[in-house]
Amino acid sequence: MPIKKGGTVDTRKEKRISRREQRQKLQMEIDGVLESKEEIKEEVEEQKPKKKVRKIDKTKIFVLDTNVLLSCPDIIYDPMDPEWRKPLNFDPNLDDAHLVIPSVVHDELEGIKKGHDWRARTASLVLKRLAKLMPYYNGSLEDSLNLSSPVKTGLGNQMLSILSVHKNFPNVLPIRITDNDGWVAATALVVNLLHKGKKVDGTEPFDLSLVKSRDSYVALLTKDNGLIVKACARLGVFAYECTFDNYLEFTGCRDLTVSKEMFIHFFRDEALSEEDFLAYMPEQLPLVPNEYVILKLEKEEDYPKGFKATEGYFKNVLRFDGKSKTLYPIKYWRNEKTYPPNNGIATYYDALNDDTIETIVATGDGGVGKTFTALIHAIHKVDGGEYQRIVIITTLSSKLDCGAIPGKLEDKLNPLILNCKDAIRSYLESTQKYKEIRKNLKKRNKGEFDEEDLTYERKGGKKRKADAGKEYAQSMEEKSSYEESINKDIDAIFKRCFEIAPYETIQGRNFNNSIVFLDELQRVSLKNDNDSLNNIVTMLTRSAQNSKMIITGDYSQIPRNNPEKKMLNGLNFATRLLKGSDTTAFIHLTDNLRNHTTSLVFENLARVKEELGLY
Repeated sequence: MPIKKGGTVDTRKEKRISRREQRQKLQMEIDGVLESKEEIKEEVEEQKPKKKVRKIDKTKIFVLDTNVLLSCPDIIYDPMDPEWRKPLNFDPNLDDAHLVIPSVVHDELEGIKKGHDWRARTASLVLKRLAKLMPYYNGSLEDSLNLSSPVKTGLGNQMLSILSVHKNFPNVLPIRITDNDGWVAATALVVNLLHKGKKVDGTEPFDLSLVKSRDSYVALLTKDNGLIVKACARLGVFAYECTFDNYLEFTGCRDLTVSKEMFIHFFRDEALSEEDFLAYMPEQLPLVPNEYVILKLEKEEDYPKGFKATEGYFKNVLRFDGKSKTLYPIKYWRNEKTYPPNNGIATYYDALNDDTIETIVATGDGGVGKTFTALIHAIHKVDGGEYQRIVIITTLSSKLDCGAIPGKLEDKLNPLILNCKDAIRSYLESTQKYKEIRKNLKKRNKGEFDEEDLTYERKGGKKRKADAGKEYAQSMEEKSSYEESINKDIDAIFKRCFEIAPYETIQGRNFNNSIVFLDELQRVSLKNDNDSLNNIVTMLTRSAQNSKMIITGDYSQIPRNNPEKKMLNGLNFATRLLKGSDTTAFIHLTDNLRNHTTSLVFENLARVKEELGLY
C-alpha cells in the first residue's frame, strides 16, 4: 500500500478513534456539569424562603331565600325539637357552612306566620328555632352588618347569621331594588363583597368587574327560578336551586340489611333487645311499640344453618314489644286460615289476630292487599262468632251527590263500597265451589264456536245448526247462572256481616263487638275549621268494647310537593294521633298482588310525574 502524506493508514485510524474518544469524554463532562448545576439549582430553590400564599377561606357561605326555609324548615338545627330531622340528601351540604338569612326574609316570615295555612305554621316553626339561637349572639350592630360574629348552631361547624343591608349600599348599585327578591339578591351580593374584603356601607363605588368574577364560596339558595336569573344576570351572584329528598312517612315497618354478627345474635337467642339493636345499627331511630323489623343478609351463604332464606319463612320478621323493649319473631300469623304470600301480609295477619291490637293502620300502593286481606279476615271472624258485624265507614259520601241516585240509602251508598264487593268476589272466585263451576264451563266451551256461524266441524263430523244453537244457549244460560249465583252470595254475605255507615251519620254511635273499616283515609282532607277536624275525630273514636278498627290508606296518592295536602289529610292525622301506642300497629305492604302492569305503573309513576311537571 502506498504511503500518503500525513502518515500510514493505521496512524490515521488511531487518530480518528482518539478524537472520537475525546469528544465523548468532553460530552460526558458537560453532561455532568449540567446535572450538577441542576442539582445546585434545586438545592438553592429549596433553601430560598417560600412565598406566603394567602389561604382562601374554604367555608361555604349560603344565603337562604324564604321558600327554602318554608320547604325545608329542618335546615335550622333544633336538637330540642323531637320533630327535627336532618334534611335527607340535601344538596349542597350545609353541615360546616355559614348560613346567612337576609333581614327581608325574616320580615317575610313574620308576615306569613299571621296566616292560617301550612305556610303560617312552618314560618312560625322557623322563627321559633331562630329565636332559640339568638340568645347565644354576642356581637354588636357593626358585627351584624359585617358578618363578623355568627352564631354556632351546634350542628358540626355550622354557623348562622341574620344580615341587614346598609341603607346607603343600594345608592352605589347600577340598578334599582324594587321588590323583596331584589333585596335578597342584594344581600347575597353584600355577602360576596364582604368575603372579598370590600366595604358595603355605600362609601366605595360598586366595582363592575366583581360581576365577572363570581365567588364560588358564596351562593344564594332559592327555589325561585326568577330570582336565580335576577341574581346571576343583574348582580353577578352565584345562585342555584337546592335539592333534598322528603322523608318517607312512618309506615311501622323497617326492611333492613344487617351484619352477619347481628343476625346470628338474633337467630341464637330468638330475640333482640332494643339496646343491642341500636348498638349494631346506631344510625337507626329508636323503635316504636309494635313496629315490625325484617332482617336480611346481603349474601345467602351467610345465613346460619337451620335458617331458610326463602319466601314464606317468617322467623326473620320481628315485632317490637314496647313493654319488654325487645324484638321477637311474629307468631299470630299462624292463626289465619290462609298462608301469607309475603312478609308484609304476614305482619298484617300477625296484627289482625293479636287481641291486644285494637287499631291497625295499613298503608301501601294499590293492589297490595290492604282491603282484601282485612275484609276476608273479618268475614271469617264474623262467621266464627268472634265479632257480630263489619262496619264500613265511608269517607267519600259528602263529596258525591248521592241524592241523585235512585233507591234506598243502601242503593245510594253502593258506589262507595264497590271495592269491598270486588274483594268479596275475588275471595269467592278462589273457593272450591266456584273453581269447579268455572272448570266445567271451560270444558263445555272448549273450541268455542262463533255466534254468527254456529255450524262447524268437530272431530270429523258436522254439527247441525239447531244442535249448536241449543248448546250455545245452554252455555250462555250457565254463564248467566254463574253470575247470578256469585252475586247472590255476595249480597248474602253483605246482608249477614256488613253495615254501611256514612260518616255524617255516625255521631254518638258505639260499635261494640265489631270490626270497623276506615278505607282510603288519605281522601279525607283537613281544612282549617272545626267541622273537618271533628269529622275525622268522630271516625276514629267509634269503635268500642271488643272491637278492632282497620284504617287503610295510600301515601302515594298524596302530592309530595304540596306540603298542605301532605300534612292536612286524614291518614297523616291518624298516624300522628296513634303512633307509639301499645294497642296500635302500623302495617306497610309493598308486594303487588294484581299483575305486572300494576307494578310497572307504580315503579315509573314518580319518574314520569317529575318529567311532565305533574305534582
